[in-house]
Amino acid sequence: MYTGEHTVSVNSDDNKVVAFAVVGAFFDHVIRPTGGNTGDYVWGNVGGGAGGLPVGLQMSVQPDDALRIYGTPVALTARDNAYQSLPNVKDGNFGVPRAVTLCIYVDEKPIEMPVVYLRRHGSGEYGIGPGYEEVQLTSNELPPVFAGERYELIVPARNGFKIEYRWNSDKIGDELPSLGQGYVLACRMEADGWYEYQTTRQNMCIPPICLFIYGYADPNSAPRDEPYELHVRVEDGEHPPNGSGEYRFFETVLKLPVIAHPLTLESEAFGDDFPPLTAGKKLSAPIAFRISGGANPYTYPVPYTPEYDVVFKGLPDGLSANQSDHQTWLVDGTPTEQSASADLYSIRVTVEDCANDPQKVEKTALWRVNGVPMKLLTTDLPPVSFNVPYVAKLNVSGGLKPFTWSIDGLPPGLEIVDDGGSGQTSIRGVVTDTTLPVVHVLSVSLADSSTPAYEIDVRLVLVVGDLYSDPGPPIITTSHFPPAVENEPYDTVILAAVAGTEPYRWSDSRGFPPGIALTANSEGEWTVSGEPLPGCAGAYFVQLNVRDAEGKTASVILEFEVKPSRDGNAAKHKTPGMSGLNELVTGAPSAGCSATGLIPPPMWLFVLALVAVAVRYGVASREGA
Repeated sequence: MYTGEHTVSVNSDDNKVVAFAVVGAFFDHVIRPTGGNTGDYVWGNVGGGAGGLPVGLQMSVQPDDALRIYGTPVALTARDNAYQSLPNVKDGNFGVPRAVTLCIYVDEKPIEMPVVYLRRHGSGEYGIGPGYEEVQLTSNELPPVFAGERYELIVPARNGFKIEYRWNSDKIGDELPSLGQGYVLACRMEADGWYEYQTTRQNMCIPPICLFIYGYADPNSAPRDEPYELHVRVEDGEHPPNGSGEYRFFETVLKLPVIAHPLTLESEAFGDDFPPLTAGKKLSAPIAFRISGGANPYTYPVPYTPEYDVVFKGLPDGLSANQSDHQTWLVDGTPTEQSASADLYSIRVTVEDCANDPQKVEKTALWRVNGVPMKLLTTDLPPVSFNVPYVAKLNVSGGLKPFTWSIDGLPPGLEIVDDGGSGQTSIRGVVTDTTLPVVHVLSVSLADSSTPAYEIDVRLVLVVGDLYSDPGPPIITTSHFPPAVENEPYDTVILAAVAGTEPYRWSDSRGFPPGIALTANSEGEWTVSGEPLPGCAGAYFVQLNVRDAEGKTASVILEFEVKPSRDGNAAKHKTPGMSGLNELVTGAPSAGCSATGLIPPPMWLFVLALVAVAVRYGVASREGA
């Protein structure tokens, strides 16, 4: 608001009033008459005279005889010359009218920069239009530049006299961060919008009305503690009323922060529920580590691409990290069998961007590497002789040490012993009780230290006493087959029996899976070996028959499991055990026996096998002796 007050004399012809107004601002000015005899004043020619009043202003006589000029000058009323009016005033009804020369100068609003127009990822034509966001300018701080991203900013000047601004931008280039392209475009306001003029500071054919800052900030320019400072001066085209010839101007310091996107590193491998790896087994899919942000995102113009320094420490042997694309690293490979550990691996991943003052992110992933799938290789136990030290080694492949063993059904005098740090476990001791039954069925449970643990539950047959003084029929001591895997060589199993009269001759009357066969070697041993064919996974029930030299026979039915090709981390599982004794005489079928083409064994074979052994020798088990 612009307000003022003047006095004029009714006794003089030399009255002049000069006032100043601004476009868009309310103007309120009062002229009070003085002198004369009566004190009652009369105004004439109100609103008339040379040039009149600016559009938006009006005059009125107030009750106290003052002349009030008030209102708001509208746009385009500003000019170099004054608006002139010639009202007159006299003393009462008989006085002489005295002229008053009223000069009102109308100026434009002061030059200012209240808003800027921002487009971070520019496309299409330059200039204010689609894609630009209006941002209020507070504390003279411009919207920040993200290093490596395109930046387009229009800083328009407003108000002042005439749209003929002159920018003093000689130092702008030195004060800006390193930009891939220029920093000033000349623009002019027209009735139908903004237009771009490709002119330079040295040859501006049309005075610009705005400052245009644009380009790509070099990643090395961020981050920095203090913003860049742009010293800007803009002048309008008006000569002040005093005729000094100086332009009106607006001068300020614009602050331009240059920052980097926060550097981030993400991967499912950092989660608490990341599944354990398996030693000796190739990863089913690479483990991805994705990087984003920093001072060098991928939006920087070609040929520039992000540059991150990435370091992996603590990976299990057999795994390696390699860059997949500009922002992705992949860990892949096969953990070595020696990399299995009960302790967690601590994998540290460190990432830095390529700025002069780089950002750094470090994260730690905790991984577990389980052992290879565990197998109990011991399929039979040597017989026990009374009063003779006994040792039977329990051999295991795979798994993660230490192992946890449990054996139920051992005859008195025998125990399970862990042979120190070697990890070898044995059944040891001396049996002295000659009244014990001949056949003992042992329930063997084994678990490793993997998470989750591999578990094996099997039956083993242990024969006690002198079976050869009065040999009866042979007793099959091979009590289980370790599981096989499709398309992988099977660990050879040597069939074993006691009692009867050697040599033995073996046969199978119900088949092994395709690729597995029963054969005799040159040393007179009968073995089960081969390689299961692809697609034959399942549970097979194999009937083994043995005949001794006197024609005495024995039979047993064992389960032979074939697992699918390795396709993931093994979870808790159960290895097939011996059928034909305590477990399978109950008639409980094993898992997988109902699969197509896999026929469960006839129950009468189980019963006959148990009765034949019990009648001749007696049987002891976990249920009783």
